[in-house]
Amino acid sequence: MFQLSKKQDKSEILIPIIVGIMSLWNILAQTIWHIGPYINYLSILVSVIGICSTVLYFRRIKFFAVLIYIWAFAQLPYITREVIDEQLQLVVKKPLLDCTQGFKVTYGLYFGSKDNLSVLHVYFNFVGLIYLGLARIIYLSSLFGTKIRLKPFKQDNSLSDILPDTATIEQRITLGDERNWVLIHLDKTESQDDISYALIKPKDGGTLSPTKKKQIVFFLLVADPSMLDEPCNRSDFKAGDWAVVNG
Repeated sequence: MFQLSKKQDKSEILIPIIVGIMSLWNILAQTIWHIGPYINYLSILVSVIGICSTVLYFRRIKFFAVLIYIWAFAQLPYITREVIDEQLQLVVKKPLLDCTQGFKVTYGLYFGSKDNLSVLHVYFNFVGLIYLGLARIIYLSSLFGTKIRLKPFKQDNSLSDILPDTATIEQRITLGDERNWVLIHLDKTESQDDISYALIKPKDGGTLSPTKKKQIVFFLLVADPSMLDEPCNRSDFKAGDWAVVNG
């Protein structure tokens, strides 16, 4: 289970809703409205995965993030072959691997001879990259409420007397034009500093992965978390240092 942060960007909730609507539309288009000459059962299977991811998201089950990634990745390849439709007496492209959910912008190559209709088209669907970007954003929602372990990157750095052993991920934050910052609540002891919140961001600028071992992050102390209700920059917070995150 995970929690939806009270301060979570409400636009993020639209992502699983859009995934569910597109998946449902694709199933209806192929099974009820019969758009297209063939029923693409592989595409329908991906639609079912998309609908399941939406349901799991609103039931607060973290596995939704894996399903959305599968839904997005499956739409990257697009492979067809040319055949003659006996009813229409036309050459049509029959899907061999087509998991798209209604939208595609493709580029690729074809192999074979058009004279004898032995043509295989292999394309890359660029819309799938947009879906992967959305999946990456919504993935952070599955981290809310997750416990992580912290330690200073070096024993003599400025965090040695501040960092607790554990912290809890609370929400995604954007500082200026820097994305992928994460607000964490520090599990403090009575003998430690009274600052209870901090911001962390992976050194490589990517998305935090609590399951990744020894992930190096930059660490900023947050004296007043209400500051984050307004647009902020990195310079608005106390100077930080490097830390290591383990799941």
